[in-house]
Amino acid sequence: MLFRNICLALYLFILYPTYTITASDIDTSTHDASINTFIKNWKIIGPFSLPGQDYESSFSHDFLSSLGGEKHINLNNITSVSYSVSDGTENIVDVMTVQTDSNGILNFEEYYSDIDYGVVYAYTIIVSEKEQDVHFLLGSDDGVKVWINGELLFSNATARGLTPREDRFRAHLRKGTNTVLVKVTDYIREWALIVEVYDSSAYSEILIEEKEQAAFLEFLGCSLEIVPSIESQINFYPGSFPELRWDKPYLIKKFAGEITLDIKWYDKDLNEVSYPDKPGRYAYYAEAESEKGFKIRRAATLYCFPDDWIGWSERLQSYLDYIPISSINKSDWISSKDAISSFVGKMFYQSALNQRDAAILISFLDEQKDVGLFEDKTNTPIIKNQDYHAALKQKVLGLENKWLILKLPSVRSDKRSKVLSNGNDLEAGFREGTSNSIRKLCEEWFAKSG
Repeated sequence: MLFRNICLALYLFILYPTYTITASDIDTSTHDASINTFIKNWKIIGPFSLPGQDYESSFSHDFLSSLGGEKHINLNNITSVSYSVSDGTENIVDVMTVQTDSNGILNFEEYYSDIDYGVVYAYTIIVSEKEQDVHFLLGSDDGVKVWINGELLFSNATARGLTPREDRFRAHLRKGTNTVLVKVTDYIREWALIVEVYDSSAYSEILIEEKEQAAFLEFLGCSLEIVPSIESQINFYPGSFPELRWDKPYLIKKFAGEITLDIKWYDKDLNEVSYPDKPGRYAYYAEAESEKGFKIRRAATLYCFPDDWIGWSERLQSYLDYIPISSINKSDWISSKDAISSFVGKMFYQSALNQRDAAILISFLDEQKDVGLFEDKTNTPIIKNQDYHAALKQKVLGLENKWLILKLPSVRSDKRSKVLSNGNDLEAGFREGTSNSIRKLCEEWFAKSG
């Protein structure tokens, strides 16, 4: 192995004498462009910072001027870097050779704990067997700049969490060695980087996979909808339940194949019914197993309108608070409130008749006569609907009365609350190793799903 590395180093030196590549560089801080994966081996330099936690200026400030600057960096045999800031302070930071974790993530907090408003550089050498264009896919927490062979090819001054493949750009690699310098700024909390490199063929496969994954996620979000009438997307009346259909049938067929749904209907009291005999809240519960082995379940709230209700004859008034737009005078708004309320009422009516969530609101309003008007922070359209479907799901699955109904927290004056503090698994009342097991499970989940 050592002989091979020495031969490779000599070969690269002959081709590109301006770059000095040693055997140790080949072992610990290079990346083979033919592998088509994330860059694992890096040298990191940092942490750097400016006085006064100046995050924005840190992104543009060149902390590597003592080594020739960000465009001319060469870290061979460099173990530390000195830099000065505007107040004349001289600082020294170390150069470390590191590797990412198994998911390709370079977590700077492992090396620089409790650092905010900082800057770190990550440096590596890509060895390419030929001259070629490649695609860089990267994620960073937070801002990021990338130089390839001294040329700034990508810059994103942002504050964000780490999302792999969030940024992408194309770069030209020459045959032999290519330097890569990545600058990553940290705003607050987490600080990390992941960089992947793919040739054109491999990147095309990634795009195909991502398109398929996006379609699959869209399939998972497919819902049932009422076959619309002339008047509305959501209306139905006592006598018979509406016909349901998939909103994206082509995706259902693509991923699930032929499928027949078994649909059951329930009234507001969770009684299974065969037809709506009176106005009010109803819900369907649909279940099926496809020919491809998918088990699909869907449920939603619908509202049955009174059979004597004629929607188009309604003249709703909806009073809207003043919208502070500079070109609209508040006094003009107030003097025109009747005209505005009539128009907004019409907008609400047209919108409500074509939104599924309108059934949740109207069901809630219809049921207020049963619960009475009293101050209860759980008495909202969303919470009442979620409680209803939680109870429906328990009934369908045969789990009624298994869990207590959640209640709002109450004020206690008899004793003080506990104070959260750092501790280990045993101190928190768990078995030793529990937190690591949870972390590993989450990392595996993330690696599979992104």
